[in-house]
Amino acid sequence: VTEDDVTAYKEALAAFGIPSRVSGLQAAAVIEATKNDKKMEAGVIKFILLDGVGRAYIDRTVTEEEMASALLTIL
Repeated sequence: VTEDDVTAYKEALAAFGIPSRVSGLQAAAVIEATKNDKKMEAGVIKFILLDGVGRAYIDRTVTEEEMASALLTIL
């Protein structure tokens, strides 16, 4: 995903009045909640991620550090 993609996603969200940032949550609490997610298998959560517009894939290698880093961009 390029910076242009990110900008386009944010603009699309804004056009529909959907916020691209979330307040009132803490990264540690979100990460802890994922440990109880129904997509958790053998201690690993399945993430559905985008590799571009309309190109989703499953990733089982996302670390807590990567989750925290990503969450900091929206919290």
